[in-house]
Amino acid sequence: MSMKMAVVAVLASGAACASVRMGENLVLNGRLATDQTEVPLHWTSPANARIGSDVFYDQLGGPNGIPCVRFVNNAEEPKSFVLRQFRYTLVPGAKYRLSAQVRTRGCSGGGGLFVINAGWRKTAGITGFGGNADWKLCTREIVAPDSLDLTIYSVAVHLDKFKGEIAFADLKLEALDEAACAGSSIPSGGESEIVPRFFPWEPHAGKIDAANRAMSFFFTGKLPKGTSFPDYDVTFATPAGKVCQKLRDGVNAFVVPKGADTGKLSYEIRKAGDAKPLIAGSLPFKVVVKPVIDTIGHKKLNNLVTEVLFANLDGRGFSGVFHTTRDDGWIHVKVSAKGPFDLSVDGVKILDSWADAGEVFRLLPRAGAHKLSVSGAARGTISVKQVPDIIVSPACFASYVDMVPSYGWNFFKRHAMRNANTFKHGIWIPKVHVAEFLKTGARMLASDIVITRPPFTTGSPADFSKAIAESPGITMPESAGATIDESYFGQPEKLNRYIDGMRQFVSDYYGDKVVHSCIVDRPAMPGSDREAIAWAVNVSRGRGLIYSEVYCQSKPTEAEARAYFDDYAGELLRSLRRKRDGLPFYPGAVDDFAIYLGNFTQIPTLSLWHHPQMDYKYFLDMQFHALANDPTFDGLAHTGVWGFHYADDEMYRWTFMLMRHYCIEGNKEMLSARYGLKYLPGILENGDFNESFDGWKVEGKTTRETIYKFADKSEMRWCGKSGDTFAVLAKEPGKTTRLSQTLKNLVPGRTYSLDVVCFNAQDARDDVVRPMRIPLNVTLGDAAEKDDELSWVFVDRRPKSRGFSGTRINRHHVVFTAKAAEIPFSVDNEDAPDGFEIGVNGIGAWPYVK
Repeated sequence: MSMKMAVVAVLASGAACASVRMGENLVLNGRLATDQTEVPLHWTSPANARIGSDVFYDQLGGPNGIPCVRFVNNAEEPKSFVLRQFRYTLVPGAKYRLSAQVRTRGCSGGGGLFVINAGWRKTAGITGFGGNADWKLCTREIVAPDSLDLTIYSVAVHLDKFKGEIAFADLKLEALDEAACAGSSIPSGGESEIVPRFFPWEPHAGKIDAANRAMSFFFTGKLPKGTSFPDYDVTFATPAGKVCQKLRDGVNAFVVPKGADTGKLSYEIRKAGDAKPLIAGSLPFKVVVKPVIDTIGHKKLNNLVTEVLFANLDGRGFSGVFHTTRDDGWIHVKVSAKGPFDLSVDGVKILDSWADAGEVFRLLPRAGAHKLSVSGAARGTISVKQVPDIIVSPACFASYVDMVPSYGWNFFKRHAMRNANTFKHGIWIPKVHVAEFLKTGARMLASDIVITRPPFTTGSPADFSKAIAESPGITMPESAGATIDESYFGQPEKLNRYIDGMRQFVSDYYGDKVVHSCIVDRPAMPGSDREAIAWAVNVSRGRGLIYSEVYCQSKPTEAEARAYFDDYAGELLRSLRRKRDGLPFYPGAVDDFAIYLGNFTQIPTLSLWHHPQMDYKYFLDMQFHALANDPTFDGLAHTGVWGFHYADDEMYRWTFMLMRHYCIEGNKEMLSARYGLKYLPGILENGDFNESFDGWKVEGKTTRETIYKFADKSEMRWCGKSGDTFAVLAKEPGKTTRLSQTLKNLVPGRTYSLDVVCFNAQDARDDVVRPMRIPLNVTLGDAAEKDDELSWVFVDRRPKSRGFSGTRINRHHVVFTAKAAEIPFSVDNEDAPDGFEIGVNGIGAWPYVK
C-alpha cells in the first residue's frame, strides 16, 4: 500500500483525532508516571510480572529523577515480559522516531522497544540492549510496518528470554513526515472509544449567548454496523420547539428556538424507522445576555489577581463601578480606613466598620459592571481585586499526629478563614461557627463524594444521581455544593461509570448547588475523556469545574523539581489549549480546570516530602510562583490545596501565607525570598542513606538495608521510593552505635526544625505492625537552644487498617534556635537492649517559619 493510499485509508476509517503535529509524542503517559496509581495510567502491566519482584515502577529512578519502569530477573531461567499500549493509528510506510532513555545492568536476551502491527505479525523498533550501561538516550527512525488494521498498532517494551536488569524512561513515538502527521493519532483507548457518544460541546448549556442562540453537541465513536450518518436524524427540543437535522460526525451545531430562554433541552439520535433512539438525554439550558466588559481601569498584578478598582475615601462616602471578566467569579474587597462606613456591591451590604476585619470575599454570579457604594465618614482607601477560586480541603479537620496543635475553629479562624474562599469538605466547620464563617463571603462545599465506593461502583446511573442529590453538599442549607472524588482520565472502565452517572445527574438536577469533580491525569482520549469533561462542566447549569490534582512529589534537586512541575501542571494546560484537527480538546476547558496542589507532607500520615535534604515549603512556593507568573497559567481562575490534615502546623500556616501572598495580594516574587528559604538548605546531607554513609561518622555496628516500598507503606511517603533504604544501628553488649555529622550553614539567632524517623528494623523485615517507643537518642550540641513546646516525639500507635499495614515508626521533631553557624548532631542506641536493631532514615533539617 502506498503512503498516499494508507493516509486515505486511515482517514476513511474514521480514526478519532487523526492528525498530529510534527515531532509530537504519540505515546500516552510516556513519562510512565504513577502519581496516584500502582501501574502507569494508559499502560497494560505485564501479566506474568510481579510488581516489586520482576517489575518496578520507580517514580524517581530515571535520569534526572524522572519516572522509569525497571525489569529484574536474577533467576537462572530467562523470562519474557511485555509492557504495552494499544490501538495507535499509524500510516504504513510513513516515518516515525522511537526513543527512550535506557539503563542496563548485566542484561542479556532479546527484545527492545517496538511498534507492533495488528496481530503482531511485523515490528519496527530499537533492539540490541545488553551488558552494563548507564542511562543513555536510545533513538531510531523507523518506517511503520504494513498492517491489516491501520488503527490497531501498539507500542511495547518487549523483553524476550531476558536475564539481568533493564530500565526504560521517557518513551516517545514521534511523527517525522507529512504522511505520518496527517494519518496518525494517539492510542484510541480500546472498546471505550468506539462506542457512540453524543455530548454538549459549545457553549455550556447554561451559558447560551442570546445574541445568536447557537449551541452544539459532539458525536464521536462508531455507528452500528451497516449504517452511516445520513441514516440518522438528530433532534434538539426545548419548550419553544424542535430542531431536526441529519447527524454529523464531530460538531453538530444548531440554534436554540426563540420563545424560551430556560428549561429542559432534550436531544435524540434516531435511525428512521427504529423504535428506540441510538442516544437520548436531556439537560437544563439557559440563554443569557453577554455583558459589555470594560477592562481599561484594570491593573493586572499577576496571572491570578487583577485589581479592578482602587479609590480613596475622603469621609464623604464613595460610589463607583467596577467590571469583572468571569461568570461566577470571585472578588476580594479590602477597606483600609478609619471612621464608620457601610459598603455595598450591587445593592447588597457586604462589609461595615463593625466587622472584625476590613476585608471580605464575594462570589459574583455574572461578569460585567458592578456598582460599589460606601456610605459613612471613613477616610482611607478601598481596593477591589478579581481573585481566583481559592480552594482548600479539609477545613477544621485535626491531624492524626496529635502532637501538633489542634486544627479546630480557633486555629482555622486565625490562619485559614480569610485566606481562601472555597472550603471543600467544609462539613467539619463547627455548626455554631458556620454563620461567622459565611460572613467572610467564603463558601463551603460540604461533601467529598468518593465514587470508588458503593453505590457508585455497584449501582445504576440513577443510583449514582440519587446518591449525589442526597449528599450533605446538596441537602445542607449552608453548603454551596459538593465535590466528586476519585475519577481518572487514564482508567476508561471507571471513567465510564462516572460519565454514565453524571449524564444522569445533569439531566435530573435543576437546583442551584454546584457540583465539582476531581479527575486525575491529563485528558487524552477523544471520546471518553471529552465526554467526561462535558458532563463535569455542564452540571449545575454550566458551573461545574474539574479539580486536576497536581500533587507534586519532591525531587532531589531544584532543577528536577521545576521540570517536573512544568510537565505535570504546565503540560495539562498546554494540552487543553492544543488543537487537534482544528478543534480544541474541549472548548474553553482551561477556564473550567482548577490546578489543585498538594501540601500533605507529614510522615507517617501521608507525605509528598520524600527527600529530607530539601525544604518542601520552598517547593510549594515554587508551584504557586509558577501559577502566578508563568504565561502557561495566565488567567487561571481556580487553584487550591488539599491535604491540610496530613501536614504539620508549620506547613498548614505556610500554605495560607502563600495563598494570601499570590492569590489575594497578587505578588509576583517568591515568598521564600522574604524568609531566606532555599530548595536545598545544605544543613544536613544524606538523610536517607540511599547510596552510602557519605556525610556521616559511623561508630559501632551499622549497616544499610533496602526494603521495597517500605517508605510508601510505613512512612507513607506517597508513591515514592526515597526512604526504602535505611541505616540499621545494632546494639552490642557494652557498646553504643552512633551516627553523627555537623549541621552546617545555620544562621545564629534563627529557628530551625529537625526530623528523625526510627523503627524496629526486625519488624520492618518481617512487615509486622507492633507499635512501640523506639530507644533512640537524638542529640544536638549546646549551641542548639531547643524549644520544648514545639518539639515532640510521635509514636505511631495506630492499629493495622485497610491501606495502612506497614511497620509503625517513631518520628522525632525538634525545633531549636541556632546559637552558632555549625552544631554537632547525632543519633545513638545507648539505651537500647542488647541485640535490638533500630532502623533510621528520613533525617533532615530546615529553617522553621513561625
